[in-house]
Amino acid sequence: MFGKAKKVRFKQKGQFASLEGKTNKQGIRWTSNGVEWSGLKLQAIINNDPIILHGLNSKVKYVRLVRRIFNQKTYWFAQLICEGKPYQKPKNIIGNGTVGIDLGVSTVAIVGDEETIWTSFAVELISKQKKIRKLQRRMDRQRRANNPENFNPNGTVKKGSKRWHNSNQYKKTAAKKREIERKQAAHRKSSHGKLVNRTLELGKNIKTEKVSVKAWQKLWGKSIGFKSPSSFQSELLRKAENAGGTVLMFSTRKTALSQTCLCGNKQKKSLSQRVHHCSVCGLKMQRDILSAYLSRYIDPKTETLSIQLARNGWLGMEKSLLDGWHSGVKSTFENCG
Repeated sequence: MFGKAKKVRFKQKGQFASLEGKTNKQGIRWTSNGVEWSGLKLQAIINNDPIILHGLNSKVKYVRLVRRIFNQKTYWFAQLICEGKPYQKPKNIIGNGTVGIDLGVSTVAIVGDEETIWTSFAVELISKQKKIRKLQRRMDRQRRANNPENFNPNGTVKKGSKRWHNSNQYKKTAAKKREIERKQAAHRKSSHGKLVNRTLELGKNIKTEKVSVKAWQKLWGKSIGFKSPSSFQSELLRKAENAGGTVLMFSTRKTALSQTCLCGNKQKKSLSQRVHHCSVCGLKMQRDILSAYLSRYIDPKTETLSIQLARNGWLGMEKSLLDGWHSGVKSTFENCG
């Protein structure tokens, strides 16, 4: 407007989703349970949720207005960025033990002092993924019917600039798909949050391999985007550090836990081999669970595995590891059924 801007960014219709201030003293600000902005006063709808009440009792640094679309209806929310520590539910108790984690593309093995968890990521969201794929096929048919001039006789899209015409039915189908994807993302975040809290109950000292999720995306892009194991890992590490715990991420090349047995024997396994069965000592255990157990005995200074310590702790942990293996298999069959 004044000809002094170095870089101007424009928002198209439908892209404007959030707006925030820098302080709570000017511009958009929170005052007496409402938002004020340039003479506009909006009273907030506040319930008795303990999380919201905890935030309202803290000092507000600045306010963010966020747009959310639920069932094709637009709602605006005021997000308050506050000082202090976040609210912790009484049921989410944080333990002081050491937790070994083996993170996979679709599963995670978590071994604590008293409990072992082996579970799949987002199994309950498979039905939503099928609905999304069905709507994607419908959108493709509608788009081809509305824009036949943009496609070659063999069905491929023509090169160069094109104009696309979207019918009202296409827009309704796209809105349905966005709504399912929104619910899927919210459900996945909730599922990951529950698993994070369950992990922190076992202990806040985390030991896990430093895996490259970007490398996984090249091989299993759809699965990574759908199950999002990296979001679980980042949330777990963030909460563990906030609770005063320690996080050790060691190299997979140095340790090679998936190839190592308690007897010290190392044997390469293919990705399809999910059960560790040692040809030397005869030990049989689920591959991910054994790797998570061994990660508990990685020395933080040298990042090497102490086989002797792992052997000493095996007798007291063997029942817990087997129970975690059997419960993981049982829950997988129930979800598939």
